[in-house]
Amino acid sequence: MPFSRLTDLISTFSASELRRARQFLELPEVNRRADVQKLFEVLQKETNRKKLTEESKIFTRVYPDQPYDNQQLRLLRSYLLRALERFLVFQESQTDADTADPLLLRAYRQRGLRRHLEHELHRQHRAVEKCPDHHAETLLSDYLREREATTLLARDGRTKELNLQSVEDALDRAFWAYKLRQACYSRSHESVARQRYELRLLDEILEVSQNEIAPAVAIYRACYLALFRDGGEANFRQFRQLLTDQQAGFPHEEVRSLYLLALNYCIRRINENRTAFLREALDLYDAGLRSGALLDGERVSRFTLANATGIALRLGELDWTERLLDTYAPLLAPEWHSTTLAFNRARLAFARRNYDLAHQYLQQTDTSDPIDNVNARILQLKIYYETRELDLFDALLRSSERFVRRHGESYHAQLWRDILHFFGRLRTVNPHELREVEALKSELQEKKVLPEREWLLEQL
Repeated sequence: MPFSRLTDLISTFSASELRRARQFLELPEVNRRADVQKLFEVLQKETNRKKLTEESKIFTRVYPDQPYDNQQLRLLRSYLLRALERFLVFQESQTDADTADPLLLRAYRQRGLRRHLEHELHRQHRAVEKCPDHHAETLLSDYLREREATTLLARDGRTKELNLQSVEDALDRAFWAYKLRQACYSRSHESVARQRYELRLLDEILEVSQNEIAPAVAIYRACYLALFRDGGEANFRQFRQLLTDQQAGFPHEEVRSLYLLALNYCIRRINENRTAFLREALDLYDAGLRSGALLDGERVSRFTLANATGIALRLGELDWTERLLDTYAPLLAPEWHSTTLAFNRARLAFARRNYDLAHQYLQQTDTSDPIDNVNARILQLKIYYETRELDLFDALLRSSERFVRRHGESYHAQLWRDILHFFGRLRTVNPHELREVEALKSELQEKKVLPEREWLLEQL
């Protein structure tokens, strides 16, 4: 275990990264100890082992002519970990201009290399004009760049006109972008974490940033107003348009989060029975999957696949759903592939009224996860009801109610209870008593969030 942090880190290195790390450790500015390099070579061979070699044997491979010294090995382990962490920082700086460029400007200023500083400032300004990047980190780099330019001008004398307003404006934009982005993430997390965050200065920022055109500010301002201030569809349309137009200027992970925020807005409206947003959500899933924005590396989340399937089926897009499963199910994580695909194939078969095939797919699903278990139960209940196997429906409904009681702390538990409650009402309502039927319809329509509302109304 003492070596697990090192071996876990080294196991993430690609072949080219292992080569570069080896070269990095050979730099005298980084490491002057041959035993650190030797330990790195030894631990590379350990990364594929299920059980690590004993410490004493690792010590012997590094120091073949010395008796085992635990303290010496601990220090060596620490030296290597620090050196590899410096390698990670160095590697990140090679691909992150937002971090590297301000550091280079600072280095030239500290060395008094005015000509170098002027040239680099000019180069960076030209690069920014051509660069599509819009995220908050880029705006922070803009501020740091303006600050260095001001420092350069200040050396020409106290009475020299400075660009302090540019510095102020750049700082404001960076701060607004960070603050609005974090506000969207915090409020979004509140809805699932049952926790309230205090977002200071947010009202003031929303007010003063209303005319800001920087995409990192504008997109999160529109997002926040749409999702968390009930700003209406106009803010969502602005948010959606900015996402379409500007997503190339944001890192992949941030684009993915923006798509999920847009989908949250649509799902919230759908849950309010505004079914027009079903098409909007499907368009977002389609665009996000085709562009890769909704992929996590080369993987697709089982939740993304299930949610996209559910939206498409509600719209009657059965052929689109089949193409979705054919194209993206192979990108599921191996541990979720078979059960996720089987369940969503069951949903598609049910939509096509192929009940036998739906039942076969449901038998292939793994119900060890409570959410998957209840989702499979709900689909099976719908099959039993539509095929008029009402004794089986009643038995499964009772067992499902017991199951939900045992998992009452789940975030989804209230939704499950509501669905099962209305399934029970559907079973007991007298279809020949118009007042009973209409009363149940009204109750279904008034329920603010009810995922199976459409199916229940269809049965009535």
